[in-house]
Amino acid sequence: MGKAGKWYYAVKKGRIPGIYGSWPEAEAQVKQFRGPMHMKFRSYEEAERWLGLPVDGTTNPYLAPRLIAGFSDDPRQPPVAEPQPGPVTVTNARDVPPPLVAGSSASLSSIIAYTDGAAKKNQDKFNRMAGYGIHWAAAHSGDIAEPLPGPPGEGHTNNVGELTAIIRVLELTKGDPRPLTIYSDSTYSIDCFDRHQGWVANGDKTASGKTPANFDMIRYMVALRSLRNVRKQKTAIKHVKGHADSPGNIAADRLANQGVYKPRVGVPPEPDWKRLLEEVEKEEKEVVAHMNGAQYLRSGAPEAVTTTTTTTTTTIVTVTTTTSVRRCHLCCELASLKHS
Repeated sequence: MGKAGKWYYAVKKGRIPGIYGSWPEAEAQVKQFRGPMHMKFRSYEEAERWLGLPVDGTTNPYLAPRLIAGFSDDPRQPPVAEPQPGPVTVTNARDVPPPLVAGSSASLSSIIAYTDGAAKKNQDKFNRMAGYGIHWAAAHSGDIAEPLPGPPGEGHTNNVGELTAIIRVLELTKGDPRPLTIYSDSTYSIDCFDRHQGWVANGDKTASGKTPANFDMIRYMVALRSLRNVRKQKTAIKHVKGHADSPGNIAADRLANQGVYKPRVGVPPEPDWKRLLEEVEKEEKEVVAHMNGAQYLRSGAPEAVTTTTTTTTTTIVTVTTTTSVRRCHLCCELASLKHS
């Protein structure tokens, strides 16, 4: 039940259906919209029931399937163009491929995700709320709409929501060998991948000598992509124009806004980004060591180094020995058997 005086505004038919925490936000979705449907409620749960949404705390995929299928309750509203099957061709990092439909050849071989973040009450740094959304357009299922971890406040910004969405996609696909493409309308998040190396080279500082905002979070995000690259898993992070004509981006935006107002019962605390970074870096080192060891065994000949030791008695004796170099501790026993 909401606090005394608190209302939740449910928009069933409007520009972006969903649940809003203030009337101005909801009004923006229904004002001058033909045939709007909206109602206010004292509790978030009542608003969910009116919209026909689950109230058991599960992920809220409201309207995303309709959006992608080009479905419209109101025949007077222009429908979303239905996606057509076909291969994906990207000629530029800023190009956006057509949405894929289930069953197409491309959807079976590539994972495509659209991500977005959202923040409300931006002028109130103590009560600011943010969330993130993930829409899986191909080769994955289970759209995500979640509030940011940790208590509402200064750390809940739109940029953090955008970064969190990309991080979650990279985490959920970490062990998946299929090519992955993430589409985001956040130039900030995409630029972080390129600017990260310069910050590290500058002692973890920007050109002005300041620590980059959300730096530990960004380092973890970059490490997750690096882990996929080391595993030879193709990964691309591409830009899509926000609030335009991309069904995938519109779906992710809706999910992110739903995530802002999702009940915060059971929401985890803010992650320890440094600890997570250490774990991913350790995992990457193990992958590299194992790959080097496997390559060593396939080569069929041990790589050798020559060492010289000197022992002093009445004369100086020089002894030369040849030692097999084993690069992977996981392959030591196999290597010794092969070259013994």
